[in-house]
Amino acid sequence: MRYLLVLLFTLLVSLQTFANDVILVAGQSNALALDSIAIKNKYQQLTGRTVDVYNCSVGDTYIIQHAQEYATTYWKTPSVTCRYIAQREKGQGHAITGIIFWQGESDTFKIANRLSQYQNTWSTDWLRNFQQVQRIFRDGLNEPGLPFVVIKQPSVLPGCFPAAIEPSYYNIVRELQVAAEVVSPSTRTLNIDDINYDCNSVHLYNQPGIYTTISERAAIKLVQNLI
Repeated sequence: MRYLLVLLFTLLVSLQTFANDVILVAGQSNALALDSIAIKNKYQQLTGRTVDVYNCSVGDTYIIQHAQEYATTYWKTPSVTCRYIAQREKGQGHAITGIIFWQGESDTFKIANRLSQYQNTWSTDWLRNFQQVQRIFRDGLNEPGLPFVVIKQPSVLPGCFPAAIEPSYYNIVRELQVAAEVVSPSTRTLNIDDINYDCNSVHLYNQPGIYTTISERAAIKLVQNLI
């Protein structure tokens, strides 16, 4: 009996030893390009804790899709699918450290360039929908103070906007992403205006090293949010 108790105690200690922190990355195309290894390494360097990073972003998605809690497909409810991953990890004893969220491009499309079912969604609703995204995660995980890092859409020089994007919508979303830090608790906004994007694009797929830099900055901002 004593042997069994010692064995059980050893097993419990082992499970605690292998418990990790968990960071989730959510959003659309730019979020998909973030460097999970860079996030992991920078977080571990700053905290001394092991961490797993899961990227559950979905390209070409609108904020209203991320804010939906009930639908029939993963593509329509990416936040819920991402939350399932978090619930699974939490159920295994891991700590959900926070969410890195980078989304907003699709909400700045000109009406004619949007999918038909999203032509009546507006950039002015971005913040309200983002707060619903936060509720999906926080309520579903019973983590009311779950930290979020919002990566602000990059600045675009006049004359460099992609043809599909309406500049006024784009600037509204950027302003609301800054406001998220003010009105939403445990939320930080990462400003990347100092990074030079290619003209006529809001992506840096041909400069993958830039995504590594942004990923490291997001990890730093998340750790600051935990303090």
